[in-house]
Amino acid sequence: FEGDLPVGPEVWGDTMLKLPDVDPGTRYQDVFTGSVVTAEARDGATVLAVGALFACFPVALLIET
Repeated sequence: FEGDLPVGPEVWGDTMLKLPDVDPGTRYQDVFTGSVVTAEARDGATVLAVGALFACFPVALLIET
């Protein structure tokens, strides 16, 4: 692998992951890193900020907490 990993908000910008049938405020924990992300309402949809989701590692396995 060459170069930096694609992690953090500086890489992902305002990219959002839409979560159908999920309420804003739902919390998820990444099994790999232990970090917690919270779903938020944006433009009529519930989303996760990809920059926060991939803040430390470019892959996530989420469980609802």
